[in-house]
Formats: sequence, structure tokens, C-alpha cells
Amino acid sequence: MVSTKFDISMLFPPERNDYAGPTIAVWFLILFNIVGTLRGVIHMFYRDSGAQSFATMNVNVDGGKNIVAMLGHWGGLQLIMSVFIWMVLWRYREFIPLMIAEVAIEQLIRIVVHRMKPVTTARTPPGKPLTLIVLLLAAIILIVSLMRNEP
Repeated sequence: MVSTKFDISMLFPPERNDYAGPTIAVWFLILFNIVGTLRGVIHMFYRDSGAQSFATMNVNVDGGKNIVAMLGHWGGLQLIMSVFIWMVLWRYREFIPLMIAEVAIEQLIRIVVHRMKPVTTARTPPGKPLTLIVLLLAAIILIVSLMRNEP
């Protein structure tokens, strides 16, 4: 018979931090996550979630509060992802390539969703022009991050 017991240490297993790839991948993830953390904080906590003040979306329309609320929820998701990336950088560096893959996939999804459901704004939102650049850079850095440093 198999016995089971609750073990909280399974949530955060012992750290290995044995990433053997180039440090440029670490720095890319740090820089991306600083921006990602700030975006998440703005979207979640700023009075208009950054919708009008940053992205120049008109929120003074029917349903405008829903736009602000949805961006607030998105900010919460961004902060969750940021926490996971900070944990990888701090304690589980062997997952750096996986987090860079997540960054690339996120940018790809943003591009696809924008084409499917374009947003009307007074001017280009701050993150939009960089999405394709970050996607290409993340794809390159992902490949680089998978190159093992040999002693």
C-alpha cells in the first residue's frame, strides 16, 4: 500500500541553479522582466490601468470601466509571470531557456491577437512597436541560451 503525506517542500524543490548557457540569456531575461514587472504594476494598480494614460484608449465610453478592469486583470497575470521569472533567475536558472521561450510565445500571441482584434487608440501604445522586435530578439536569445558553455 502506498502512503502519502503533505510535503510543502515539493512546491519549491531544492535549487540547482545549474544553467550552463551564455550569460547574455540571463541579462536578456532580467531586462525583459524589469519592464514586464513595471507593466504589470501599471496595468494592475494604476487608476486607469494605463488604458488612457499610456495606451491612449478612450475609456470614457460605455463599457470603459470594463476595459480598465480587463487591463487590471491582465496586469495581475503579468505580475504572476514576472514572479515566476524572478524565481527562475534567483533560484532555478536551469529553466532560463523555458522562460525565454515563454517570452517569445507571449510576443507571438500579442501579434496574432492584435491582428484578430485590433485596438483603436489615439496614438500607438508604448509596447506595440517593440513586440515584433522582442519576438525576434527572444527567438535569437532562445537559440543562444541553448548553447552549452564548455569548460
